[in-house]
Amino acid sequence: MARTKVLLVEDEGIVALDIQERLETLGYAVVAVADSGEQAVRLAGDHKPDVVLMDIRLKGDTDGIAAAEQIRARCGLPVIYLTAFADEDTVARAKLTQPFGYLLKPIQERELRTTIEMALYKHQAEQQLRASESRYAATLNSIGDAVIAVDRGGCITFINPVAQRLTGWTQDEAVGRPLNEVFHIVNGQTRQQVECPARRALRDQATVCVDKDTLLLARDGQEAWIDDCAAPIRGQGDDEVSGAVLAFRDVTEKRRTEEERQKLEAKLQQAQKLESLGMLAGGIAHDFNNILMTVMGYSDLAVRDLAAAQDKLEQVMQGARRAADLTNQMLAYAGKSKLVPQSVQLSELVQEIGDLLKVSISKKCVLHMRLADGLPLVEADATQLRQVVMNLILNGSEAIGDQSGAITVRTSVQTCDRAYLAECHLAEELPAGLYVCLEVTDTGCGMDADTRAKIFDPFFTTKFTGRGLGLAAVLGIIRGHRGTVRIESAPGRGTTFRVLFPAFRQPLPALALPDRKSTSWQGTGTVLIVDDEEWVRTLGRKMLERLGFTVLTAGDGREAVEIYRAHAAWICLVLLDLTMPLMDGAETFQELKRIRDDVQVVISSGFGEQHALKLFAGMGLAGFVAKPYTLDELSSVLRKVLK
Repeated sequence: MARTKVLLVEDEGIVALDIQERLETLGYAVVAVADSGEQAVRLAGDHKPDVVLMDIRLKGDTDGIAAAEQIRARCGLPVIYLTAFADEDTVARAKLTQPFGYLLKPIQERELRTTIEMALYKHQAEQQLRASESRYAATLNSIGDAVIAVDRGGCITFINPVAQRLTGWTQDEAVGRPLNEVFHIVNGQTRQQVECPARRALRDQATVCVDKDTLLLARDGQEAWIDDCAAPIRGQGDDEVSGAVLAFRDVTEKRRTEEERQKLEAKLQQAQKLESLGMLAGGIAHDFNNILMTVMGYSDLAVRDLAAAQDKLEQVMQGARRAADLTNQMLAYAGKSKLVPQSVQLSELVQEIGDLLKVSISKKCVLHMRLADGLPLVEADATQLRQVVMNLILNGSEAIGDQSGAITVRTSVQTCDRAYLAECHLAEELPAGLYVCLEVTDTGCGMDADTRAKIFDPFFTTKFTGRGLGLAAVLGIIRGHRGTVRIESAPGRGTTFRVLFPAFRQPLPALALPDRKSTSWQGTGTVLIVDDEEWVRTLGRKMLERLGFTVLTAGDGREAVEIYRAHAAWICLVLLDLTMPLMDGAETFQELKRIRDDVQVVISSGFGEQHALKLFAGMGLAGFVAKPYTLDELSSVLRKVLK
């Protein structure tokens, strides 16, 4: 199978190299790398890639947006924008070019694959729509209309070749026969016989057009949807009706094409909705982590200073942790939450949390466990799988409400073909094969079609006090594990959620967990903290000073480079934010290394450690600390770096 060809347009050499290496790792073929808009347009015409990754800000007279417009006009290729920062005018210009996706720098590997595959899917769907419409137009132009003429008594006097083909009667067989023997129609919805429009035209002496639910039953049993109409034939010089002419058109292909178009449009709308909501959820969660940084950090410092207020401050910390849990749900929906993959035996995982499940549901619910032995392993984050199980069971409990009912949890192994997967959520690209199944069935109120269509939408809820994020997070976790989910539900008949994860037969290596032990360690020297949020800089300075450091601060990458250039001899470590406007963490890190190759940099981000480690692989990154962090967590990381 040929690899997807990618044209990469990026004017920062080291960033381009990093993206190119990750594209190759993911199995894509980078056919060319351009560093200007003019070169991008030329290479797109020369190489005809499947997709273009386009940096918005490029050197030269042609920026990324202008280049994208030319590429789309000349080559019709899907373009995905790469950007670290854009003002409102730039965003407005970008939208006018109808891009197939956006990737925010620094780019996460899973987000890179998802965005490219979504762009290819949308591009293919658009091509299918255009091809389908072209086939339909060609069909109408080639087949013509079927025509049957009858005399005043309703017997056939003429039948053209198209009508012969549709009815299954030849000219010799049909002529002289009553029309209702040759032209047999029924209502396509009720299957009840419909009066022929030609007979009505004879009776009413007027033109007759029927509705579009007419089904023609041919002589050999074949069925065809038709549009038909009839008009009386009048003799010359008088108003006497001498017969009628019946014209009908085979619209079976037209109806099929229209149904396919509606399905493709629905898939496109769903893909666009998930893409935009994912970007929204990820952006909100990132900013929210910065806010939580101040709440948790200052509370942590205050607890150490004010023993009398410790209980109250602990409540503040608890509230911040609940907010952090909410943020993690939003990141799960966006597909940006941190995954810690390991070999998981699904039945054992469900059994381990069985007691917790039983006390979490309504006292009127009975929980049945039907867990299979010897299941294949799944490659998954065990914590996130527990969240999936808990959310589905709690959802079932709430559906049962105050009534008596039962929730049944089953695990099994299932071989799924493409036909089965096609009926599941977001399973268009999943391969047929062996899947491990988690099934949660409740005897609750069930859902109608409208509710089923919205059940995974963020902030949609049928509960009075619900946030509407539980099932949205479930879908995000399933999508992040390359799985799928199928729902069976009807009002009054309960609901079944069937979650499928790809079976994985080889155990994964154990992961080394970070050391989070509290310490009274003190450091020495000067630390430069770089963050575009002032309150994060202020809090970080206070924490670092508490640990014994002299602190310098910078509000963006450019300022950080200037400060480091002036004080490189004294700065022992740089605490660097990953996502910043103007110059992001990756670009800043490159500039710092040009000043001093042995610079010690610890990245701080609200997204996840794995992404940062992959982004800076081979570049000498000293460490990582996840926002929001406490003093102990920061101390633990710095102690390892500066030991």
